[in-house]
Amino acid sequence: MNTTNNIVARIDQLRTIMRARNIGAVLINGADPHLSEYVSERYETRAFISGFTGSAGLVVVTLEQAGLWTDSRYFIQAEQQLQGTGIELFKMRMPGTPDPESWVAEQINSDQKIAIDGKCLSLNAYRKLQEATSSEIIDADLLEEVWIDRPSMPQQKAFELSIEYCGESRKSKIERIQKTLIEKNASCQIISALDEIAWTFNLRGTDIQFNPVWIAYAVVGQQATYLFCEDAKLDDQLKTELTEEGITILPYEQIYTTDWIPEEIKSFYIDPDRTNYSVYRTIQSDYTVIEGISQPCLFKAQKNEVEISNFHKAMAKDGAALVNFMYWLQKQMQQDDSISEYDVRLQLQKFRAEQDNYQGESFYPIVGYAGNGAIVHYHVEESSAATIQNKGLLLIDSGGQYLQGTTDITRTFAVGPVSDEEKHHFTLVLKGMISLTQAQFPENTKGYHIDILARQALWQNQLNYGHGTGHGIGHFLNVHEGPMSIRQEFNEHTLKPGMVMSNEPGFYKEGAYGIRIENVIACKENGSSDYGNFLAFDTLTLCPIDLTCIQQELLSKSEIQWLNEYHKKVYDTLNPLLEQEQKEFLSELTKAI
Repeated sequence: MNTTNNIVARIDQLRTIMRARNIGAVLINGADPHLSEYVSERYETRAFISGFTGSAGLVVVTLEQAGLWTDSRYFIQAEQQLQGTGIELFKMRMPGTPDPESWVAEQINSDQKIAIDGKCLSLNAYRKLQEATSSEIIDADLLEEVWIDRPSMPQQKAFELSIEYCGESRKSKIERIQKTLIEKNASCQIISALDEIAWTFNLRGTDIQFNPVWIAYAVVGQQATYLFCEDAKLDDQLKTELTEEGITILPYEQIYTTDWIPEEIKSFYIDPDRTNYSVYRTIQSDYTVIEGISQPCLFKAQKNEVEISNFHKAMAKDGAALVNFMYWLQKQMQQDDSISEYDVRLQLQKFRAEQDNYQGESFYPIVGYAGNGAIVHYHVEESSAATIQNKGLLLIDSGGQYLQGTTDITRTFAVGPVSDEEKHHFTLVLKGMISLTQAQFPENTKGYHIDILARQALWQNQLNYGHGTGHGIGHFLNVHEGPMSIRQEFNEHTLKPGMVMSNEPGFYKEGAYGIRIENVIACKENGSSDYGNFLAFDTLTLCPIDLTCIQQELLSKSEIQWLNEYHKKVYDTLNPLLEQEQKEFLSELTKAI
């Protein structure tokens, strides 16, 4: 249990080890050897040492001070969870916030060492630290000595995803990767990211909660393919199939050696953002290393026609579950005045689980009533969940994993009377979501070029939100994937047909309420002219938007038309999947305005 006293004791124990080894600072980023956003229990190191449970952040512990760097999604949460620990919150991307590498360099003496776990730090992150300091950087997982009952590696088996869902064989995917190796004059590529391995081999797993991935490394070469995983992860039939396809299966830890490498391999292609420092260090002295973005990352971002078709099916299932949930919520609010945020979380999961091919939640749901809705990534616990009253706003950000695809949706509901201010802000957020949905843009457009569309209505009222507008979404894979994004910060990767992304502007009034409206959208071709080829978005999500929160006079005719057409599509698609009472309920929620 991460009580404040436990955190303080752990940091004290860590500092004792540091003093004994002349270590001035330890960096703990909460990643695993595959640099995953979500990790197995063994690698929840950031939470273990700080008590902060957000999915992004870096903890730095020196002999005298400690700091956590995280982004705006977690500012409020971090302030609450760090209280009493002695760990200072550093708000990333805010004026005056030092970067952690420079801060470390200033805090320690040049003769003191800096400790990292090289298996859990990317090559580029290691280089950034190296550039910022003249201190010796040592590769040592010091938490192994502090975390006495540290969980072991998960051992669940991988399973095959049928081609009826993914639309392309692993043989075809491997051949595509091999073709790029010839173009890059590389003997092979090391694949470290778990979702890329799952995509490449059409295998899924349950090693990490919410992410249907399994723990392995892969090397795809021009002549041969290697899969590094624990023996228990593959059943006999799957081992036979993989072997017959020419895939060599090796022990997981063997990736950190060179004894498996055949003579014909002279060079390795790696992604320095997606490969850990220890893997790089294993090969860098004996082989040529070529760097660039991982090819499977690029390939899987553009979904094929089968995947897009299955996404539509997953969204219909998810939409039906959500309407059933909304109907339940309305009835419960009329009968029961003790419903908590945690009750809502459990009921939402229950309704999704009733759908065919449901595989679990795609992330820990955010259920924030009133002021908790302003905590962008609020993590509701049974012991601290707020009771939902018959007034104000309830924000729910949730998603499901289905064999047909991954869903991610946010809706903000009125659970009783709402103020004119709340309606005003809700409508501004809705205008931003619709504006991005309706975008038409030329090929080679980047996400940061169109981010303004989601923010413009808020900016005109001198309002804003701190998080990104859109992230990539995997096909029955991670709910967050790259390389593209829609946000203010520069991202060099262009938007391309087949990319599936979120569209989620928001507004947050600290201590009062939060508003976010999120649909999943797919980039598609949208014709051409003398000025080139153009792209647009197709909305995949199917769920009503709360009409009672809208100030209709703020919407343009085009926005009203979009909303009415969207709601007609929601009704027409979900109606056959519902019972009679829920059909009538949905009809009222989707009526034209």
